[in-house]
Amino acid sequence: MTLEFVPFANESDVIRIGAVEIENRLDRISITGTLELTKDQNGLALAKELQQLIKRTIQLLEAEKKLPQSVAIKPVMKVKNPFL
Repeated sequence: MTLEFVPFANESDVIRIGAVEIENRLDRISITGTLELTKDQNGLALAKELQQLIKRTIQLLEAEKKLPQSVAIKPVMKVKNPFL
């Protein structure tokens, strides 16, 4: 599943690893939830999936030629629901 998830590629991709939700953004990856890595085959599979995502994220960050020291994260803007 994480093979299709390209970090920082868009503002729409969301994947799950266990009960963890990973949300793609152009300037960040948001990771929320809880992940229990149990000492079994399921835990190993989840750990490898998480490792794959982190490895890909690090590769993309290291390949960035002009990586800033930090980015300013804008607060979430609430808008009126146009469907109400």
